[in-house]
Amino acid sequence: MEIKPAPKIKNLYTLINSLVFVLYCPLPVVVLQILRQRPRYLYDLWSLVIGILGVITFILLQLYLLAYIKTLRYELSSQDLRLESGVFWKKRKVIPFHKITNLNTLQGPLERRFDLGHLNVQTAGHGANTSPEGKLVGLDDFDRIKEEIMQKVRLVKSDALTTEDKPRERGQEELLREMLEVLSRIERNTQKA
Repeated sequence: MEIKPAPKIKNLYTLINSLVFVLYCPLPVVVLQILRQRPRYLYDLWSLVIGILGVITFILLQLYLLAYIKTLRYELSSQDLRLESGVFWKKRKVIPFHKITNLNTLQGPLERRFDLGHLNVQTAGHGANTSPEGKLVGLDDFDRIKEEIMQKVRLVKSDALTTEDKPRERGQEELLREMLEVLSRIERNTQKA
């Protein structure tokens, strides 16, 4: 089953990009104002250059974010969770269900405003690293997706338990047969002597 981020994620990322632009773009202009370079036309020129660079950065970052959103893909198979992302460098991650130990749902204040959230997937053996093994971002039905993944995790782990028990029982039976054969050989050797 393929899962794509909700279309509302574009609005969320646009808002975040706009907030960053509004908060950080005036900062160099304020620094210039404090320094008050002489002559005055240099101050005006630098303010104009910084403003143009800020607008260009905003546009490029917005284009990148929109392209990045298009690359986000999540897929649930019968045995694993597959995550894909990346505009320039493609990142593909496969997380087997039997390794998943925990799923956390998170919703920041801006995500709540857009009814979005994300899932953090944590696995066994990820080391001392506290960051999640995988993230599914921009989901509008993240609670339902979390339950689907947890059902598959429980199913895979219960299947693993039942298949592990069968070889163990067969191995014990083979061991008992071998022990009986050894005992019968010992008895025959003691009877001959």
